[in-house]
Formats: sequence, C-alpha cells, structure tokens
Amino acid sequence: MDEQAKAASLVAQGKCSEQARKMFVSLGYREGGMAAYENHFSTKLNKCMVLFENQTVSEQAVFTFKYVMDAFEN
Repeated sequence: MDEQAKAASLVAQGKCSEQARKMFVSLGYREGGMAAYENHFSTKLNKCMVLFENQTVSEQAVFTFKYVMDAFEN
C-alpha cells in the first residue's frame, strides 16, 4: 500500500469511528452504561462495520444482544 492509500485509509478509519459513535448515541445508548460498540473499517470491502452489544438484566437472567451493522447504510 503506497503512502497516499495509507493516508486515505486513515481518513476512512477516522470517519468510521466517528459514524459508529454517532450511531451508538442515536440508538439511545450512552457510554458507561450496559451497552458498548466497536467499529472496523474494511479496506477490502470499503465498508465501516459496527458491532453493538447490549445487556439487559431481569430477575432471572442476563441477556446479551449483539448485532453488526454497516455504519453508513443503516
């Protein structure tokens, strides 16, 4: 990968990170709560993927929900 491609990849990764944070907030989650997210920018696919994880506690169990979305094509 040449220097120009590396720089473009870093810019895309930064945009991916920011979009993932925006999605997290727009879905009603807050940092420090029972939810979290991780983002990954795939240079091969030219896609920004976000993994969301949320836990819900009931009297009898803890439920963990995980789902993956494209950050720019929700």
